[in-house]
Amino acid sequence: MLSRMMKKSPVPSSCELHSMIENVRKGTSRNTAAQNLRWKEISQRCESHPHEAARLDRRGRTCLHAACAQQPPVNIVKVLIKACGRGGEALTDRDKHGRTPLAI
Repeated sequence: MLSRMMKKSPVPSSCELHSMIENVRKGTSRNTAAQNLRWKEISQRCESHPHEAARLDRRGRTCLHAACAQQPPVNIVKVLIKACGRGGEALTDRDKHGRTPLAI
């Protein structure tokens, strides 16, 4: 039980992938070319650093939680699920408030 809790404890400082997702809409209006480029960069980061996808932020959210809060393109959700390495199980991860990624 203790080892499971330690795995789920938030990372004090967010990883680069979390930062990219959090800032995807910053300074842009909805569905702009700039956002599309940022989502593409996020996809590339997922593929080059898949270990970051399962890391938790200070709110206990995986990158999939954070991305779903930003209403990402479907391909981003697929890339994040693949990067987590657990298939559909990533959809059942709960944040500190008990929410799954798709419930956000």
